[in-house]
Amino acid sequence: MKFYKNGTEIADHFSVKKILILDRSPFIRYLLTRTLQSDVTSVVTVPNIDRAVAAVREEPQDLFFLDMQALHNASMGDTLKSFKELSPRTKIIMMAETYPGDQEFRQLDEMMDVFIPKPFFPSDIRRLAGQAMGLGQYYWDRFETLEETKTSPKRRWERIPTKETIHFTVSTLQRGDESASLTGDVINRSPAGLGMLTGFPIVAGNLVMFSNGSELHEGIVTWSRKVDDTTYSAGIFFV
Repeated sequence: MKFYKNGTEIADHFSVKKILILDRSPFIRYLLTRTLQSDVTSVVTVPNIDRAVAAVREEPQDLFFLDMQALHNASMGDTLKSFKELSPRTKIIMMAETYPGDQEFRQLDEMMDVFIPKPFFPSDIRRLAGQAMGLGQYYWDRFETLEETKTSPKRRWERIPTKETIHFTVSTLQRGDESASLTGDVINRSPAGLGMLTGFPIVAGNLVMFSNGSELHEGIVTWSRKVDDTTYSAGIFFV
């Protein structure tokens, strides 16, 4: 299989990398899918450990994102060992809201490749996935990271002043729980994101899903500040 960038062949030795994601939250599964899907990756998500085992038995995976809390009462050590036996080449990235105890971490460290605490930024996930699967710059060049967006001397996309009202929900990467429907006033917009004012105290790292008529977007809050007692200003980066 051959892959191209801007019409130029960049590699003829890549095979599509298979990524399996196990997380309790459908919102996080959706976010990680959008973050990791590309020309050289195939992403499958599952809600529980039984479905994950079935997926690996059906087809070996290159990378496995595992939500530690999704294991419930299952032994994490035994689970990781089973995955390694079923698919020895699989790289395992463990996700968790809290760090495991020292003894448990030492046991898991022998079988997992990376541990990443929640919450996290999509750019961190892309970087870790690219490194683990050896995709290198050709995978990474497809994306503009949050850090580049915030620190570049000149923005890649110019913001256009806008005045419109949007409806949105907020979720956190830690728990995946969603708020009720909220409203916000967009003050500027670009193809990469938007700035808005809202009465809801959103914070950096929150995930948002919002709509304006039939147009739907997903994004992550990159910064926010309190304007007054009832108003918050925030920047949203589309993912």
